[in-house]
Amino acid sequence: VAQTAVYCLDQVARGWELEDGEPRQLLSWAAQLHEIGLDIAHSQYHKHGAYVVENADMLGFSRPEQKLLAALIRVHRRKFTTSVFGDLPDEWRQPLLRLAILLRLAALLHRSRAGTALPPFTLTAGKKSVELSFPDGWLESQPLTQADLAQEAEMLNAAGYRLRFQ
Repeated sequence: VAQTAVYCLDQVARGWELEDGEPRQLLSWAAQLHEIGLDIAHSQYHKHGAYVVENADMLGFSRPEQKLLAALIRVHRRKFTTSVFGDLPDEWRQPLLRLAILLRLAALLHRSRAGTALPPFTLTAGKKSVELSFPDGWLESQPLTQADLAQEAEMLNAAGYRLRFQ
């Protein structure tokens, strides 16, 4: 998930103004920690994970960094609750929202956790849109991923972003 999230970021960093190292590091950390809540319970593990990351004594992380990571982990699945970003510093709201979209897509693309390599794909980002392009025929051979992407498109639409995929 972390490798795919960074792969996605590399493709959209310039267009989404996420080129400096801090967003990349936050996304990588969040992707590595996004399932930490599973140690508490499977149900709503994204919420449990966010709580743990925000409140634990995490050596090497500042409290503001933990708050940013917790927000990413909280919104990496299910309803895209953008209100989570409301009490973050202004300069981090839009970058974190965009990083959250990338984390959501990376986690979705690794839904089975089977370790099967993804095909090379392209991600293009507009101001309020994201487009995923897979090799011909790949998505059609992955009906569950296709269904998950359709559901994700609805969730992102509710947050003001458009997801297209082919």
